[in-house]
Amino acid sequence: MKQNIKVITLVLLVLFCTALLATGTFAAYTSVESVKRVVTTKSASSELCFSSNYLEETEKINPTYAEKIITANDTGFIIKLDIYNFPKSDGTKFSQVDITYVLAITLIANDDTVSNITEAEQVNSLLTLEPSSPSVIGSHTITTGSAKTDSYTISCNDNAKLKLLQNYKIRITATPQNVYQEKMLAADFKLVTTSQSTDWSGNLIEFDSPGSYDAFNYEIHGTALETKVLTWDPAQVALSPWSLKDLPVVGSYTPTSGSAELELGGDGKPTSYLLQFYKVNDFNGTPSISLGNSSSAP
Repeated sequence: MKQNIKVITLVLLVLFCTALLATGTFAAYTSVESVKRVVTTKSASSELCFSSNYLEETEKINPTYAEKIITANDTGFIIKLDIYNFPKSDGTKFSQVDITYVLAITLIANDDTVSNITEAEQVNSLLTLEPSSPSVIGSHTITTGSAKTDSYTISCNDNAKLKLLQNYKIRITATPQNVYQEKMLAADFKLVTTSQSTDWSGNLIEFDSPGSYDAFNYEIHGTALETKVLTWDPAQVALSPWSLKDLPVVGSYTPTSGSAELELGGDGKPTSYLLQFYKVNDFNGTPSISLGNSSSAP
C-alpha cells in the first residue's frame, strides 16, 4: 500500500513539474512574440523619419513638386524652412540612425525650364541664405538620439531682385543619401507680390474632408503689423513644438492652453507660417483651429 502511495506521489510530482515547465515556456514565448510584434509594427511603418514643414515627400524618379505660395511685400519675403528627423505626424518617432541629406535650391522658369542662373549666382545675387556657415546649399547631417530640426532661412529684401524672381519658381529639395534611397523632400515656391498691407488670416491646407489624418497643416499669412490669437481645441489637436518655435509668441504659453498670442508682420518678418497640429484622442473630424483678433489689439 505504501509503495503504491509513493508511486502515485512520484507520478503527480512529474506531472506537476511538466505542467510548470510548459506554462513557463508558454509565458516566455508569449512575452517574446509580443515584443516582436511591437518592433515589427514600428519598423514596418510607411512613414519616413525625415520630413519638413514646407517640403513634401516624393519619389526621386519622376518626382512631383508641391506648390507653395509665398507672399512678398515691399520689404521682401522670408521662408523659414525646417528639416526634421521624424515624421511630420509624430515627433516621438525620431530616426534611429544619422540622416545625411543634400539640400539644393534651383530656379525654375514659369514655363518649367531650368534657369541658366547657377546656384552660386542664386546665393550671391538673388537670395540670402542663412546660416552662412555651413552653407545652406550642400550636404548636412542630422544625428540620431532625439527628435531634431535643421532650420534654414531663405529670403530676399531687394525690389529689383524680387521682380526678377517673379519669373521663376524657387525649387527646394532635400535628398537623403544614406537612407530612403527612393525618396526625397521637395517643393516649388511661387512668389506673389503685393504693395498693399493685408490682414492676417489662417486656413487648413491639404485637407479635403474629415478622415484618418495623423496631422493637420494650418497656414497663417498676411503682411500687416497685427496682434492675433491662434486658438485650437486641445481635446482635438496639439500644436507641434517644432512649429511653435518659429512663431512670434507674445508672453507666456502653455501647450494645453489651446491658444497663443502672436505679434505678426513688420519689416524683416515672415509673411506666412506653416504649422503642424497633431491629432489627440483619435480625433478624425475637422479640427477647430482659428486665427482671431487679440483682446489687447487696438
